[in-house]
Amino acid sequence: MTGRPGRLAIIIVGGGASGVLLAAHLLRDPDADIRVTLIEKRPAFGQGLAYSTTLEDHILNVSAFGMSAYADDPEHFWRWLEDTGHAPDRNPRKVFVPRHLYADYLAGILDELRAAGAQVVPIRVYRWHPPPRNGDFDQLVAGIAEAKFDAVSFTSAPAVASVLMRATEMGIEDKVLSAFRTEVHAMCVGPVTARPLVRLGVPTSAPERMRLGALARHITDELPLLQSRTLRVAGHLLDIRGTCVLVDGAVKALSPAGMATIRALSHRPGAVVSRTDLLGALPGSGTDTHAVETAVLRLRTALGDKNIVSTVVKRGYRLAVDEGLAQAL
Repeated sequence: MTGRPGRLAIIIVGGGASGVLLAAHLLRDPDADIRVTLIEKRPAFGQGLAYSTTLEDHILNVSAFGMSAYADDPEHFWRWLEDTGHAPDRNPRKVFVPRHLYADYLAGILDELRAAGAQVVPIRVYRWHPPPRNGDFDQLVAGIAEAKFDAVSFTSAPAVASVLMRATEMGIEDKVLSAFRTEVHAMCVGPVTARPLVRLGVPTSAPERMRLGALARHITDELPLLQSRTLRVAGHLLDIRGTCVLVDGAVKALSPAGMATIRALSHRPGAVVSRTDLLGALPGSGTDTHAVETAVLRLRTALGDKNIVSTVVKRGYRLAVDEGLAQAL
């Protein structure tokens, strides 16, 4: 929203009630040599959070007589109520009107400024569109549910909401939240971004400074410590990462099924994990436990020592953890 071009230019970020009132006062003098730009992400100026409600029961905290936009004209709001047919026939000091009417009043102030020669230019700050179905975004969400990633970085709360909403639509919200609570680390740029996850009991991590560069450094510094799990197994040092395993320092590339199996076994080091539990950890939704036998066979081959994963007859499988030497980092 601009007055006539001049040497003084002011930008107001936030076009709720305070932003509109500030702009109105700055532009109230038609001879002021000033330009005001009012930026608001909502579709309408003047609402903000306080006055965006449409419920009649949500009324103002202050009587109509005390809500004028101009201190030197205390009846301005009351006259607007009368002109628009919303003023009841009683003392304005005892009238408390719905909040949405005040939003309309603020929009009317902008109309007055337009009539006085101000030019209102809408500026769309953000525009969010749902991603296409069955595209890359859906693959990302499914990958989170299957714990295919070490971490997912978020730079805005709407991005978090988008992931959670799509997970709900895909019927895998519980799996996504379970992954975030266990193996997939949510790395957020700051506390505002992290808030939707924190409310759901998801642990998050963020840099001290809310900057993208700081987030990148935070990920590279913290993720290896968060994701790594080191065990002494069958005489080998086993370092389990997000997408691979190091055996005595040598990288062993594993398939998704292999990674899912080794993670499930490492969560209970030395204990027997049943075929049914391992089947539930494998990608997909298979029901045949023969898939577990195949995954273990291929895992042993990839690790290079079949003794790392032991078979417990009729019970399941276990990591052959060396006694007293297991440690989780």
